[in-house]
Amino acid sequence: MTNIDGDIWNKFKRHCRSQQQLNPESTILETIRKLQFLERQDLDLPTSTKDQIYDHFATRLEHGARYSALNHYVKALNRWHKFPEPAFSSISIKLKRNQ
Repeated sequence: MTNIDGDIWNKFKRHCRSQQQLNPESTILETIRKLQFLERQDLDLPTSTKDQIYDHFATRLEHGARYSALNHYVKALNRWHKFPEPAFSSISIKLKRNQ
């Protein structure tokens, strides 16, 4: 499991502000909180595959999480995967409800 260090978080903040044009006073801080929560849930941000991420969300749904709540984590992960740090994979995540 790779822990993200402060230097990477600072680079990510700068990227979010300059490239993704996110609000530094709210959206960026909330995004980092969500990502750090996922890290504490043993989701390895730099190396997780799409399948591992979907498995994580499936488990949370099985334990009563709502799609609307998980959507905030999906947005945070997608922001993370726009971050061009060389060692990180670039993937796009979407949650769909069964209809």
